[in-house]
Amino acid sequence: MTIITLAFDFDDFWDNKDNDESASNSLFEYFLNIFQTPIKDLLNDQDNAVLAAKFRQNAYEFALAKTATFAERSKNSTKEEAQMILAKMFFHNGTEKVQFAMSIQAALEWQEILNDADVFPNLRYQAVGDENTRDSHRALSGIIKPITDAFWDKFYPPIDYRCRCTVRQEKADVKITKDLPKDLPKIPKGLGHNPGKTGQAFNNEHIYFEKVDKKALKSVADYAGYGKEFKKQGFNAEKGTYTVSHKKHGENEIKENLEVAKFLNNEGINVVLLPNFDEDEMLKIIPKNQYKKGKFADAFLPDMNIVMDFKRNKTPTYNAIDLAIKKGKDQANYILLDIKSEIELKELKSVLKNRLFNAVTIKEVWVILKGKLFKLKRADILEQDFPF
Repeated sequence: MTIITLAFDFDDFWDNKDNDESASNSLFEYFLNIFQTPIKDLLNDQDNAVLAAKFRQNAYEFALAKTATFAERSKNSTKEEAQMILAKMFFHNGTEKVQFAMSIQAALEWQEILNDADVFPNLRYQAVGDENTRDSHRALSGIIKPITDAFWDKFYPPIDYRCRCTVRQEKADVKITKDLPKDLPKIPKGLGHNPGKTGQAFNNEHIYFEKVDKKALKSVADYAGYGKEFKKQGFNAEKGTYTVSHKKHGENEIKENLEVAKFLNNEGINVVLLPNFDEDEMLKIIPKNQYKKGKFADAFLPDMNIVMDFKRNKTPTYNAIDLAIKKGKDQANYILLDIKSEIELKELKSVLKNRLFNAVTIKEVWVILKGKLFKLKRADILEQDFPF
């Protein structure tokens, strides 16, 4: 019996669970779509570009953390057990989405508070005060502190899920609260911060962040930050890697280059597919000392800080490989050969050694051969020290 039906195909997900790109990514994208909805509804890049970017990054990070948490909790589970685990996590989707919406509203209100701070430099905490008000929140009602007080770094509402508390600005002549209640509210992990300052609904103290890889968090934050001149081609939630392509990347080569990029993602490597025939855009992305005047390589690998040209080999001849390397070296000092032919290894080794002997600018040649990646340094090639 299918428990999860909320626009998520669990059966398809489970059938592809051993396929990194298909399974974990579908869950990540599902969560991301939920948490980005309030951002799209309440913020726009024209009026609140900085705030929108911060919350967008937080949505990406939180979606990844929740995906990683499911992977950890469902490890070694049967299909039925994993489905139950995911169903329980899905139960919180709505509350977490609301938390994003309420945090965004609180952040927008914080901007207004700062704008009026010269006239109204203090804040009063206000609980709703009805029968649904938490006693611990009611205890904070009436507390007055300066806007600059550290109290608001932790107790600026919402301070809990679906918290309805608010703040009211006060003039300078009001009486400041000195003594706080002995039993301050216990704030859930991941909250207890000021969204107006952090641009977050959830910080990394939330339980979901306990199992997520720190490098993957950095990658997903970087991925979230790519602007409108790029197309986000996918985040590999299992490996914590991404591919983005510049909108001016060549139309004739995008399909093959994406295949190579996704392969590299599975190897733990982030990929940016570069613009064609636009020097200014190219130099916004890559190191100036790696740009070859009038030449436009295929990719930039940001974590390694290298520019690389991709070449696919379909003809199993010495000359075909030689020509590919020759063309590639004009574009970049790092070349990737995606071998799709049945060229003999002896022939491949020979052409690599002979071409690199003459092409002194080439630093490394990476080879994808029979589903494996081999990173060959120049010295190893010249010494014929091949791992295949």
